[in-house]
Amino acid sequence: MPMTFRQGGFYGTVPMAGGIFYLKNDDVDFDSSGIVGARLGYALTEKWMLEVSFDYGFTKFNGQFNGQNMDGNSANNFFMTVNALRNFGPVLKNKRLTPYVIAGVGLGVTDAFLVSEYGALGQIGGGAHYALTDNLFLRGEVRGLFDTNPSMANLVVQIGPTFHFGGARPVP
Repeated sequence: MPMTFRQGGFYGTVPMAGGIFYLKNDDVDFDSSGIVGARLGYALTEKWMLEVSFDYGFTKFNGQFNGQNMDGNSANNFFMTVNALRNFGPVLKNKRLTPYVIAGVGLGVTDAFLVSEYGALGQIGGGAHYALTDNLFLRGEVRGLFDTNPSMANLVVQIGPTFHFGGARPVP
């Protein structure tokens, strides 16, 4: 029997952990660092899901930011998004792996010593859920995260456990 998210069920992914790779750009240059986050979502159908997410990354500056020399100073980056996921699967013989694509919009905040910036952000990526049980999944994903202020593009790689609760039980 396929193991996938059930229509009408909620899910939470806590914690999501991984790395964020700040791609060099003209406005700001950060060191790549760790990132942690959480997701809370709802399975509209077995194929479509909506979620809210929060991610936090702690990093250091390399050079200038808003005309100030910030080289070596610490920065806190917060990313809050609303995402849509489209599942494709389950796939493989054991019917436990469900690949998906993700897209979302939200708010990015960079907070550093005496400097705070807020900007709109968008993200797009893909990943997969692997069913360990009917209610426990392992989630891994890769996302491109694009922030408007400061203008930057990031690559995020994360993995974490997903707990599914509620929803209609599949018919065997």
